[in-house]
Formats: sequence, C-alpha cells, structure tokens
Amino acid sequence: MENVKLDIEKIISNSCGLARNSGRVVFVPDTLPGETVVAEIEETKSGYSNGKLLEIIKPSEHRIAPVCNLYGICGGCTLQHSDYEYQLEIRKSLIKEALLRNGRTVCNEIKTVPGTPYGYRCRAQLHQMDESRQPGFKKRNSSEITGVGFCPVCNSGINKYLESRPRLPGKRVTLFAPEETCYHASERAPSFGRENTGGRKGKHSESESADNYSISVSVNGKMIQTGVNCFFQSNLEMLRKTIPLILDHTSGRSFFDLYCGVGVFGAFLAERGEMLVSVESDKNSVKYARGNIGNAAADNKLLKTEFYAMTAESFIHSFNRGGGKAVPDTVVADPPRSGISMSVKKFIVKNRIKKLIYLSCDYGTLGRDIGFFTSSSYRLENLYFLDFYPQTAHAESLAVLEYMG
Repeated sequence: MENVKLDIEKIISNSCGLARNSGRVVFVPDTLPGETVVAEIEETKSGYSNGKLLEIIKPSEHRIAPVCNLYGICGGCTLQHSDYEYQLEIRKSLIKEALLRNGRTVCNEIKTVPGTPYGYRCRAQLHQMDESRQPGFKKRNSSEITGVGFCPVCNSGINKYLESRPRLPGKRVTLFAPEETCYHASERAPSFGRENTGGRKGKHSESESADNYSISVSVNGKMIQTGVNCFFQSNLEMLRKTIPLILDHTSGRSFFDLYCGVGVFGAFLAERGEMLVSVESDKNSVKYARGNIGNAAADNKLLKTEFYAMTAESFIHSFNRGGGKAVPDTVVADPPRSGISMSVKKFIVKNRIKKLIYLSCDYGTLGRDIGFFTSSSYRLENLYFLDFYPQTAHAESLAVLEYMG
C-alpha cells in the first residue's frame, strides 16, 4: 500500500473526490474540491486507483462535522461532510457535466429547487441484522448490515418506528411514513397486503390498519392512494414542489403520462385535460392510478382516460401498430434510472410531440436523452435541479423540452 499527497479537483457521481497522482486518476471518498489530503492507495485498476482518506492537510471552507454517528459506515449518506449550500453546488455541477459529457449539451441556467437537508425521507428499506431481527442498513460498499436506531435523513414517522426497537417481520422490509404513522411491508410477509403491496402499521399499533391494503398520502390538496411497495417518491416535500412545475409547463389538452406509477401526476393533469393516457408496467400501481385519476377527474366531464399495464416500450409498439390514434400535446415521463428508451424517444420525435416534461433520477441518462432530443429539433426550454436527496450525490432533474421543427 502506498500513501500519497493529493489535491482534490472535483466530486464525481459516486461522491468520491477526484485527484491525480503522477497523471493517474485517484478517487478518494469523504473529500471535497480544493482540499489537500493524504490517502492510501488501496486498489489499482486499469486507468485509475481507489484511495482511502488518511489525513486532511488543507480542509475546504465548506467542510463540516457529519451529524450521524454511522456516517462512513452506513451506505446511505456520502456528503454529510459538506455544508448544504455547497452540496447544492456539487449536485448541480454533476448535472452540468453529464449534459456536456453524455449529451454534448451546454446548459447555462439550471434552476435550483432546494429541499430540507435532514428529516426528509418518508421511505426506507431495512434489513435484518441477524437472528435478533433488529433493523439495519447496508454498510458502505458492502452487503453487510449495520444496526440503526435513528436516521437523521428519515422523517419522524420512520424514526419513531426505529426507536421502538422492532423485530423485523422479514429479511428485507420497506417502510413508508407519509405522516407520523409508519407502515411496513415485507417480501416474506404477503399477508401485509394484496400482492405484497399493502401496509401494516408499525409497532405503535400491532393490529392491521383500518384500510389494510392502501395508504392515503396528502399531496397538494389531494388524497393519493398507494401501497407500501408501490413506487412512490421518498421526499414528499420535493414532490409537492415538483407538481406545480410540471403543470406550469404542460401544453395542450391531451397527455401521455409514461411510467405513471400510482398516478400522482395524472391526478393533477386530469383536471385540465380532455385525454389522458397513463402507462405503467406494475399492474398493482395501475389499479391505484385508476382510482386516483378517477377521483381527481370527477368534475371534468370532458376527460377521457386510458390505462395500460405494460412497459412504455410495449405501449409505444402497440400504439404504432394501431394507426389512426391521436398523438398527445404533452408527454410526461418519469422513467427509472435507465432513462427513456430509444423506441420511446423515436416515437416522440417522429410524431413531433410539442412538449416533453422529463423527470429524471439519473443525470447520466438525462444527459444522454437530452442530447438526443436537442439534436432532433427539440429545444431545452427549462432545466430544474430538484434536491430530492440531500447528503448524497444523487440528483433529480426536471427537463422541459419543446419541439421547434
């Protein structure tokens, strides 16, 4: 093992600092740009090395003491050693770099929508530590589990559950606490809900909740129904800030809501549209979407709705084969980390859809996809950095693209 003195240049997507040692790239976690550090070279790969931080010779002015005693052990947070304002700069710079590197797109203005640095997570995944069935999180860069009794990035509902020292009902358990009550569902406990997507109250009430199979979440004046294991954003504050941005940029009266989940965005689009097509591969989520969108559209007599329990790619293939169907004015897309697939992108471009509103949880695929659209007669009208994940290098983005052909 070799100890080297390094100057940290920038933070990369895995939260590590990037430095160079005799021209060779070295990645060092728990560092910040501008710092001079001593690191131990632990691993050498083709083209780069991984280092372990040993000493900070010149600290950044933005360095602070982490608030969590599991920081560096737990694999969740990776930027607690930076003040929040500088974290925002780091995450925004990662989006800009991804746009330029993956999409050859220069974006001079990214609008930042900040969040709350701690106490924001309403969803978490726990693992049994051992035979005691006590809850824990995965360790950093490991499959091992470390015990947890309090998590500063989780909200009060989850922390009350953790502080009650529960015995987990399964090896992996999903928690969801939209308010003070914490619901949980286990992969190995299907009785907690239909198709293992329902909820049961945490230890504060061992009996099943009154509504055993769904949970009500208040979102901007609407009660949205979901299940514990259905996809739902883990930061409700930021979700509530995102919805008005989507609505502000929506054009026309007909919409496709791709990767719609339980229909959160669709429930708001339904109030202003004449046609809403919702597409989601998870069949149980589609059941919730039907109810959420139907309730929201009760007073909109003009609205026609269609629901498709299939992948976006399968839907586009079916749509292309059908012929004669009207294309939408606006497409809203909230895909997984893999981004928008080529078949969906080609469909949008071929049909000259006026507006694409793209919510992305991965700036790498966001950069790739924006590069495709901007080289295909689309203009990047607005780009928002939505800070869903403080204390990490993850960044949610909202891109608004308009057809200019």
